[in-house]
Amino acid sequence: MRPSDVLNPHAGRRFASAVALTVSAAALLAGPLVFGMADAHAVPAGDSVEGPTATVSLGDSYISGEAGRWAGNSGANQDGAWSGTDRGAQVYGDSGRCHRSDSAEVKSAGLPGEAENLACSGAVAADVYKSGGQADQLADLAKRKRIGVVVMSLGGNDLDFKGTISDCAKGFILGNLTGSLAGYHCHDDQQKRVDEKSAGAKADITRAVTAVRNAMTQAGYGSESYRLVLQSYPSPLPDARGNAFMGKGYRDHQRWTIGGCPFHEDDSDWARRKLVPQIAGMIKEVARTAKAEFMDVQDLLTGHEVCATDSKRASLTQKPGEREWARFIWPSYTEGKWDVPQQGDVEEFMHPNYYGQQALGHCLKEHVQRGVGDSVCAGAAGIEPHSVRWSRLSD
Repeated sequence: MRPSDVLNPHAGRRFASAVALTVSAAALLAGPLVFGMADAHAVPAGDSVEGPTATVSLGDSYISGEAGRWAGNSGANQDGAWSGTDRGAQVYGDSGRCHRSDSAEVKSAGLPGEAENLACSGAVAADVYKSGGQADQLADLAKRKRIGVVVMSLGGNDLDFKGTISDCAKGFILGNLTGSLAGYHCHDDQQKRVDEKSAGAKADITRAVTAVRNAMTQAGYGSESYRLVLQSYPSPLPDARGNAFMGKGYRDHQRWTIGGCPFHEDDSDWARRKLVPQIAGMIKEVARTAKAEFMDVQDLLTGHEVCATDSKRASLTQKPGEREWARFIWPSYTEGKWDVPQQGDVEEFMHPNYYGQQALGHCLKEHVQRGVGDSVCAGAAGIEPHSVRWSRLSD
């Protein structure tokens, strides 16, 4: 079966599952099986699987649905409760720390068949390729359900993105608390860390991609009978020019206590213009090496980032197109420790929220239904999540 047959709504065969791979790039490591090579003891070809069709996601928190319980960011009442934002922790179901929300990309896409979310918040590449990991879970699923697309988000934790965000935020907050805007500017140190980790992360992530290929092969799928899609990461922050709380003076205090984006201008510019594109470029390289498709979503949250000039605090009457689509940072920092009372989990910070995940789902749906190839998906101020712009990506 050709990939175009799997995705053609008029094809005689049923649609196969979509699994989106978000990865930071990696040098290809040989696994026990070569891509597309069936083992002598493999189960019958994937084309013969009689179970229901499914769309499957693998990887980390950006695709598992972390922060999906927040529908925008709003101000706090005196009792610390949040109005118009918290959908409740029940949206994560019984997934525990994996935080697989009901609005996760694979769920929001609304593709034909079932939606299977095997991703887990905090996952690194090893959580995909280790024994019993996500690749093994995929292999088991592929024997019971007809899978046509594999989509994955991976790499941020291998590069310690959480540590980068934390160090940059601490640098701004401590400088603000001491009355100095100088503080600690993180971008030089963090760029060195990213560069030092990139080669190892790239190799490890590629190993995870190889494990996914091998899992599908072991389940009886030829390389042409399903699609493998790797996606980049969306930027949760605008650059300094697009930030409503940038500038000096009293607004710097509001940038932290109201905006939830405690970052220096130069650090924001570095993250938006250097870090996010660098990771996207790495992922694209991995996709090319693995003969996979690439979905570029680094501009997906444009106009809806945390502290973006064109977005607003959420209210009960506001439309999604007016809100922020990523979870802001709302910590207090005392005596060297983060404290997050009543504001949600630290892990949710800087992740696509309910609306951001709906936008990701729309991108996935467009990518899958428009045919084989690379694509790019971008947001714009004032638009709804299902109106983000999808287009074919050319070199």
